[in-house]
Amino acid sequence: MINKIKGNDNFIKYCSDNGIDYDKIMRLPRCYGKDIIRFQIVNKEKGRTGLMDDTPAKVLLTVEYSNGEFIYQKSDDILDFVGTGR
Repeated sequence: MINKIKGNDNFIKYCSDNGIDYDKIMRLPRCYGKDIIRFQIVNKEKGRTGLMDDTPAKVLLTVEYSNGEFIYQKSDDILDFVGTGR
């Protein structure tokens, strides 16, 4: 899935239209499968072990590819982490 969105004009436009910094979101940790990707943020104040302390990573943006289209679901506070004004 990462290959479907990396450099994809539709995804770049979505980011731009929604105030999301494309470069910042592409640097985030992510998990993905064939047709879905989740961009996440880890609370670094919890320690350097990342997910090893059983604290789940917060999902900022989920992108699903279905029927030739991208479907986006963003968190309410996504711009606090990867907004263009940050």
